[in-house]
Amino acid sequence: LGTEEEARQEAKTALVFDLVRRGKVSKAKAAELLKISLWDLPALLAQYRIPWFDYSEEDLEKDLQALRAKEGLPG
Repeated sequence: LGTEEEARQEAKTALVFDLVRRGKVSKAKAAELLKISLWDLPALLAQYRIPWFDYSEEDLEKDLQALRAKEGLPG
């Protein structure tokens, strides 16, 4: 992990991203805690395999059904 400071920063990042993963901290708050731009956060999240959007297949299907119903299309 390199220097002690690098190890400390890596541990802080891991902790913040664990909180994000568990829904305890927003992505905006995570960027603030890590002292990075919100624009830079998606790339860093990808390195930790954390999706930017948390949108399940079930949620997608529900939304598609609602849109179909609204448009009068078969479900």
